[in-house]
Amino acid sequence: MLDLVEHNTRLLVRGGPGTGKTLLAREMYRRLEAQSKRPVIVCSTNALAAGLRADGLLDAYTVGELAARLLRQAGVPMQQGAEPGAWTAETWQLASLQAAMDAVPAVERIYTAVVVDEAQDFRPNDWELVKAIAADGPLWAFCDDGQGFWEDRPLPDGLFPASFQLRKRYRCPEPLAVIGDQYRPRGAEESEPPHGPIDELTIVRTPSEGALAERVANEIQKARGAGVAMSNIAVLSLGGQTRTRLCAADKIGATDVVRADHEGANDHVIADTFLRFKGLERPWIIVTELAFGTTKYDVRMHVALTRATVGCVIVATCEEIEADPRLVALEG
Repeated sequence: MLDLVEHNTRLLVRGGPGTGKTLLAREMYRRLEAQSKRPVIVCSTNALAAGLRADGLLDAYTVGELAARLLRQAGVPMQQGAEPGAWTAETWQLASLQAAMDAVPAVERIYTAVVVDEAQDFRPNDWELVKAIAADGPLWAFCDDGQGFWEDRPLPDGLFPASFQLRKRYRCPEPLAVIGDQYRPRGAEESEPPHGPIDELTIVRTPSEGALAERVANEIQKARGAGVAMSNIAVLSLGGQTRTRLCAADKIGATDVVRADHEGANDHVIADTFLRFKGLERPWIIVTELAFGTTKYDVRMHVALTRATVGCVIVATCEEIEADPRLVALEG
């Protein structure tokens, strides 16, 4: 793919989940590095940035991490000189714009090329930092509009004179990918929904919200009993960090769980929110706390379902399932 299009210095690559965006972003970083372009790869989640660094892409950061790093190098204080760990949400939102205006011009040009992954999640301020760092050098961005969660984060007009569309899906088994399509904007028009159960998706009903933890723990143990490694399982809540209960705990049943950006995540069951797990994948995904997805439910479900490379289990209350006719249809 890159052999066909890498002559472009500014390129926007679009594709649905599992079409290889992050794989190509990694490879483009390596090609730019081999050309002595001093690239940086920027994304929106801590877990994805940590995973990229673990994969050998040492200059991989969230846009916030990169802004804080540049501000520190340039000696530009934020929030009266407070350390980044003490910054408020408002300070973090301003950091990328402040870095673009003050830090980038003040330091020696560290990077001469930029690769952006999960571009649909970047704020306007984030794009200002990306443009300042890239200057007139290579700038590639990878995005999936169908996974965009925020309304106020459009791609900058005129920034990318060329685009490329990835269409073939490699991650999810196709039956599960088709179900994911039903939660994607206009997805129902693109693929015929299945009628009745499929092997790649199991729906587990619980009598009440209080029984979710027990049923999720049972599903983890069933997978472990079938020989699935802990590192191959992730439990994803459709709620956010402030609402999830199950994915804020240190244990689910008898199983130790960690967040997606934990340094030991590769050896543990991950329990986290759908949003913090964006850009990542695991063979087995357990989706739960559906009722906590009170806004943009379809986007949340689409992101969660399409993280699986083998199969998915949805653990939900009867009320949660009955509220989604697509799940009812899958039960047959």
